[in-house]
Amino acid sequence: MNKVLAELVKVKFPEVPTALFMEVIEATPNPELATEILCGLYEEPSIQQGPVYSKDRTKRFRFGSYNKWKNQVSVFFMENVSKSSYFPKGTTESDVTMETFDSMKVSSNTPDCVYLYIPTGTQREATTTFELETWNSFDPA
Repeated sequence: MNKVLAELVKVKFPEVPTALFMEVIEATPNPELATEILCGLYEEPSIQQGPVYSKDRTKRFRFGSYNKWKNQVSVFFMENVSKSSYFPKGTTESDVTMETFDSMKVSSNTPDCVYLYIPTGTQREATTTFELETWNSFDPA
């Protein structure tokens, strides 16, 4: 039991047994945050809401939601879709097209084969998470 948190709860709620509060607080994923919320001290952090670019500027992320318990931001982004399969040894990604993909692929049991990923030319929306500090460090889009 964190003595500072317990003392704060005791001062803030003298009529309630501290052990009851601490049992609930310590059952949360973030006891310090739980104490701040219960004691009315929690303040929402500043969160970048607009679209941002990754550090290498290869991806554009869109804000989804903020999880205060994990201090993480969930975001959306577009990712390239690819197909993959086994191909005869010596085949390179540039040898395979979407039109020839099915006719060139081989069984995984084929000796001396290679596994390749081929871009389909399409994208789909995907999600990921970032620590709040990382998210806020990205450049606005």
